[in-house]
Amino acid sequence: MEPIKVLIVDDNPTFIGIVRRFLSRFADIEVVAETTSAEDALDLVRETSPQVVLVDIAMPEVNGLVLTRMLREKHPTLAVILVTLLDTTQYRSASAEAGAAGFVAKPTLSTDLVPLIRRYASQAENLAYA
Repeated sequence: MEPIKVLIVDDNPTFIGIVRRFLSRFADIEVVAETTSAEDALDLVRETSPQVVLVDIAMPEVNGLVLTRMLREKHPTLAVILVTLLDTTQYRSASAEAGAAGFVAKPTLSTDLVPLIRRYASQAENLAYA
């Protein structure tokens, strides 16, 4: 079985490295690209065809909520999981309204992220082939 392809979008390169190293422990998940720029993310989705994109909500220029809307508009079957340091009701509501498949707080990343990636990747595949 092919690994789940993941793109990481976060304005903090250190955080990207942490997530990449964490996800590298799972044989069924492959980080295919990473970027600190929302604009680059759009190009990377076309180039690498990830099933899941992890997007930081708080990014300069184009925030994660706007990027999520743009990604979902261009790639309706793509699963976007929003990641944030602040787990608030407002962020959870806004992420759902933007079309995010999931939401994970950075403090709970080590327990919540992989199950979300696996769940939403399989849902995205089912949508793509429906």
